[in-house]
Amino acid sequence: MMDSKIEKEEQAIVMAFGKTSLYADFAYEMAHMLLPLWILHLGGTAVTVSIMESVAEVARMGGAISTAKWGGTPRKQSLFVRIGYGLTAVSTPLMGVVSAPGAIILLKSVSWFGKGLRGPARDALVSNVIAKEWLSRAFSRIQTLDQTGGIIGPLVATALTGRLSVPTLFYLTAIPGTLCFFWAITASNMARKKTVSPPESSDTEQAPSPSFARGVLSTGGKGWLSTLLGGVLLKVSIFPATLLMFRFNEQSGLAIMMGVGFILSSVVHVASGLFLSFRQINPEKRLDLLPGPLLLATAIILLLGPASGTAFYIAGMAVWGAGELWTSIAVKTRVSSRLKTDKKNRGFSQLEIFSTMGILGFQPAAAWGWEHGYRIKVLEVTLALITAGTMLLLKDRNIGEA
Repeated sequence: MMDSKIEKEEQAIVMAFGKTSLYADFAYEMAHMLLPLWILHLGGTAVTVSIMESVAEVARMGGAISTAKWGGTPRKQSLFVRIGYGLTAVSTPLMGVVSAPGAIILLKSVSWFGKGLRGPARDALVSNVIAKEWLSRAFSRIQTLDQTGGIIGPLVATALTGRLSVPTLFYLTAIPGTLCFFWAITASNMARKKTVSPPESSDTEQAPSPSFARGVLSTGGKGWLSTLLGGVLLKVSIFPATLLMFRFNEQSGLAIMMGVGFILSSVVHVASGLFLSFRQINPEKRLDLLPGPLLLATAIILLLGPASGTAFYIAGMAVWGAGELWTSIAVKTRVSSRLKTDKKNRGFSQLEIFSTMGILGFQPAAAWGWEHGYRIKVLEVTLALITAGTMLLLKDRNIGEA
């Protein structure tokens, strides 16, 4: 398919999806920075915020289930990409209109349903367009632009807070939201045309699955379960970065350094994405899949030590940013290489569904343990998840034979 570089048409598809993610994260992260303050202003509490996050995660899982069951063709995947990004583009500005915390919960849930709907469909389209040997670079470019939008959005919100009202700031998210939807249409249309072969151009409907289990849960062949479970455990293990930040703040009292660590982690995340966009991750080589998990484990060790001071915290957060990016790309690339073209959409959906279920179980348990003095135990469990996930991900030798 390609000898030395991604073809121009494929580069255009990757960049179009990257711009879609950039503007989506710009809009959402700009709003997300304002949400806690806005909820409190509307009469909500910290419990309201917690409920909002939990309900939104359930909604995201619902979106992924929908994609798994009904997104089996390129045309439907393209449609779900548009609907998913469209829901975020519409629901985010509307957060400035509402007058009750319950409405905020509803709007965020709609946005997160769209996220669950579009993510697996987008990844399936990209993985069917880009050759296996270049897929990690494509995912890295998209993720880099996504994280860039996640940095720009809060910076814009910070710069304008106090100068404009909170509702006005929500309304302004309509600008990147509109650009996001435009690029979602463009990218999905380009990918669908590239994916569909002439005999399939009519995009004939697939027969409906006779059951939920068959429509959502059945994928791959021998060895798929270990690949899926390994990816899920690694995605779940990424969660405690926020707890690491709070631990440092409680020990040092240097709140400003906590923010510096967060920003540095995001910057390193972007830098790592740029690096991986020019360096191939070969899913058939185990050594290519190890750096991400090793970086995550190293970050935890740096931040776990009793002598961990500011320098260790800054280094740990930087390493965490690189590990998070590398792990995410490695998991996506491994999952894609494990499945045939017609099963990739369902495979990515399963990864989203079970990762969300794991996060919904692990996050509250980790937070409870953190608050009740079991902080070291929480991080030890995280190290165990990383180790188990890595071993499972590397277990299957039948790549591409599903």
